[in-house]
Amino acid sequence: MNKQELLTLPRLHKEINTCTDDNLNMICEKLSRIYSLSFYDLWDFSFNNNEEISEKIYLTNEINYANLKKFTGIILEDQQFNYWESTIKSIKESLKNNNPIMIHMFRRLFPWDVNYMKENVPDFFVHKAMAIDINEKDILFTDGYCNKFNEYLSIEQCEKSTTNKLTKIIIENSIDVDLKEFFKDFKNNQKNKQYIFKNIEKFSIELQKEKIIEQMNKYKGDIYMYSPMNNSLNKITRSRKKIKKLLEDLGKNLSNNKILELSKEFDKSIIYWEYVNLLFEKYSLTLNKSNLEKCSKYLIEIVEIEKYLYKKLEGIDV
Repeated sequence: MNKQELLTLPRLHKEINTCTDDNLNMICEKLSRIYSLSFYDLWDFSFNNNEEISEKIYLTNEINYANLKKFTGIILEDQQFNYWESTIKSIKESLKNNNPIMIHMFRRLFPWDVNYMKENVPDFFVHKAMAIDINEKDILFTDGYCNKFNEYLSIEQCEKSTTNKLTKIIIENSIDVDLKEFFKDFKNNQKNKQYIFKNIEKFSIELQKEKIIEQMNKYKGDIYMYSPMNNSLNKITRSRKKIKKLLEDLGKNLSNNKILELSKEFDKSIIYWEYVNLLFEKYSLTLNKSNLEKCSKYLIEIVEIEKYLYKKLEGIDV
């Protein structure tokens, strides 16, 4: 992208997006590419045998670099430095070549973030701010997540906020995706994910165990909002919203009403996942076990809903 294109990126923030999503989505919108195609692998749910409940459930690769490159032509390259001198050198080199770059910032130290200067915000809460230009004193950012477009932040402040990790954004000149073939591959990919339903059932059973209840007690009060459990459940809920968006975009571009109907029906799954997260939050405030019991029941409902959605997906041809 040239400098003028970077300076005129569309101003957007979407509710389903993380800060990284917003950055990449703005680029895709500018280049008339479909960002949601990178959500290809997100209808998932993993469960393992870790002792800690917050580590039992997870969603792998919310931003899948391989899918992003394949379906949008955007390549991400991570860099971790020990010192700011190396970090700022890499930022300058990237921007000199008109490659935007995401600077990873501690959210509690980043002045544009809602968590700025708040106590109890853990270091794994990181914001990725997209830099598009630089001068001697300031870095120019476009950041949909923080509603900052073509605004400067001093290099001095960036040094105070940064984790010294960067993500370079390299944009291939062109990308060609056959959406009919994409949808067929998406269907086949979900055939290999029947484990999702068993894993959600396992999670439901696990919530009924006394040792899990004891573990949850350490997340009481405001601590839960910054906990790995809340982070994991937010990712899973967001993944269903992103699959809904993917199906919506496919339905529109393929003029396929059945895909659009399936997209709308994903609201059922999304609502129940939001209930689960809300009940975990309520438990953290009250320590009332009935909230976890309700969670367990809702998870079984989710299994049936997502089995139904999968069957509907199987019945759609393009």
